[in-house]
Amino acid sequence: QNYRDKALITCMFQSGLSVNEICKLNYGDLEKDIEAGNLPLLIELVRQKNDAEFKTLFGADAVNYLKLYLDTRNSLESGSPLFTKWATEDRITVDAIERRLRDIAKGLDYIEVLEGEMNPARPHSLRAGFRSRLTGKVDPELIKFWMGDELGAKSRAYLNLPDEEHKDLYFNAEKYLSIETTSKEMLEGRPQVESTHLSDEYISRLSELEQRDTTLRNWVEKLSQELEGVRKENATLKEKVDSIDKFHDVTRDMTIEDVDKVTNFMKKIIENRHIKEQEELQVQEQEEQKLLTGLMKKGKLGDREKKN
Repeated sequence: QNYRDKALITCMFQSGLSVNEICKLNYGDLEKDIEAGNLPLLIELVRQKNDAEFKTLFGADAVNYLKLYLDTRNSLESGSPLFTKWATEDRITVDAIERRLRDIAKGLDYIEVLEGEMNPARPHSLRAGFRSRLTGKVDPELIKFWMGDELGAKSRAYLNLPDEEHKDLYFNAEKYLSIETTSKEMLEGRPQVESTHLSDEYISRLSELEQRDTTLRNWVEKLSQELEGVRKENATLKEKVDSIDKFHDVTRDMTIEDVDKVTNFMKKIIENRHIKEQEELQVQEQEEQKLLTGLMKKGKLGDREKKN
């Protein structure tokens, strides 16, 4: 009974499972992982309260006491209840667990027995302890997911996270839930195989680097656009400089007299153009005047014909 009680307490405390979910567990839910010696031990469940799919894990303490307890059981099958009532093969009940925890609490000097008050060692306290131990150390949405609480958008994303990555995340957090030992300490004596999965620390670091990479790419793109603008401005300036250089090449060996000649020549061109424009304007005015005079004469002649 001692092994069963320790297994019950550590399993609830290290997983955040409710007492109802603990009662419904079958040996088959974790048979393969127990026989393979996997740590931490991952379980996939659906919480009856809200139909939420979730995953949670048992740490080294829970697995150790669970193995010791299961060794006392006879003829275990996949459909066998994981926890049974004392000296029977009947599935344990919520009431049985609550009574047992109450009896254990009465035997502890540091837990005061209060008449009519809520039992401080009730099963929900173990679930609450799981949350409080991890708060501030693990993503709050991940804590909710492991506990099977109502899932938000971020919590649902954890549903698709591979099992090995959940194990990595729990592996790093288990020290906050440990009573006697951790999966890390248990595995230190085993031949280590390099993990192909990233821990949450590396995932966070990778995300940070990806954000920096995006920022740098945007910065480089902006600089490229600014550089292209500068190149276009330089091309325009170069054309102007080339024009000035050509003019300079033409006028480099000119004397003052030559400059005066060129200036006078340009003035004459301008004057001639102006004179030509004036002459063309006068011709146009004369033609318009002739046309107007002709129209007026034709109009008077028409009036006379009407009178006759």
